[in-house]
Amino acid sequence: MPKLYPRIANSNDIDALFKISVETFSNAFAHLNDPDDFQAFIQKHKSKEVLEIELGNSKSTFLLFYTTENQLCAYCKINFGEAQSDIKDDDSLEIERIYVYDTFQGQGIGADILNACEAMAISRGLSYIWLGVWEKNPGAIRFYERQGFVAFDTHPFQIGSDIQTDILMKKVLV
Repeated sequence: MPKLYPRIANSNDIDALFKISVETFSNAFAHLNDPDDFQAFIQKHKSKEVLEIELGNSKSTFLLFYTTENQLCAYCKINFGEAQSDIKDDDSLEIERIYVYDTFQGQGIGADILNACEAMAISRGLSYIWLGVWEKNPGAIRFYERQGFVAFDTHPFQIGSDIQTDILMKKVLV
């Protein structure tokens, strides 16, 4: 398992964030969705302009994860309070996105990212962390369950004209 070095993204990271955001999301989900719907989603939600707005939100943080060779391998986006996509609970941290480049999959990076998010939530005195995962992604659901997350609700996630269902999962912090 590679040693990871997280860093909070800033406006100078927009090109790298854009590249990893589009590439990892497309690799994971393009083949499972209607191409027109998927392209519409990418154009609306994954543009540099949207990422710049998200980077400017003081209630959201992008973490970039690098290897010891200074190679970007993954990123996540976390939200607090009103920036959260659904619950908007000041006592929680939402992990809105976790994406790992394909070449780094299966090396424990996802667990390391979750641990970093959990540590951030604990340092802020929050009670739980939560996320949404597509109901048709059983591998991710099992992974989150192994990390201590439990399903508690659902919410819609729209890709183009296709309204999908995300399972909301949370982990209570001790």
